[in-house]
Amino acid sequence: MATLSEALKEAYASAPDDTIYHTLELRHPDFLDENGAVIAIRVVRDFDSLSATLEADAPMNPGETVAFEPLMFDFALPNEVEGNAEPEITITLDNATRLLMPYLDIAVQSGSPVEVTYRPYLASDLTEPHMNPPLNLVFISFEASVTSVTGRATFGDFANKSFPASLYDDSNWPSLLAQ
Repeated sequence: MATLSEALKEAYASAPDDTIYHTLELRHPDFLDENGAVIAIRVVRDFDSLSATLEADAPMNPGETVAFEPLMFDFALPNEVEGNAEPEITITLDNATRLLMPYLDIAVQSGSPVEVTYRPYLASDLTEPHMNPPLNLVFISFEASVTSVTGRATFGDFANKSFPASLYDDSNWPSLLAQ
């Protein structure tokens, strides 16, 4: 379970002068730059860009200071889940068509999921996210309009994951070999 830093808990509870920056990182194996290298799309809910340091175990650029582009977005927490349905979060990115649509078109055609990570930062401390671990989700669908892109995201496909996750073979568990 994700835990909030003490500073972020205080910021939420007392609304101090410290600004909370909400960021999203979108990842997909087909998000490529002009040189063909895989990139992440990073946005901050603000009017100005933001440079902040990622956590040491981030999926891309771990421990590095990266740039987040300004883009207004909002997300709605899941409603009460019925039956065996997985909880979903709705993320709406406003005026994102220029920035995101070329990448999302490629992602939809590939069939691989788009991963998204939510990280909150405090203006007084941009050296790490103030949620540990950050919230990692997988987009399951997108809808685009002229003014926004809305996606539904889940926490992953837990129902189809193997348990235990370890593969019991002779290289990992030599004592299982018959002598």
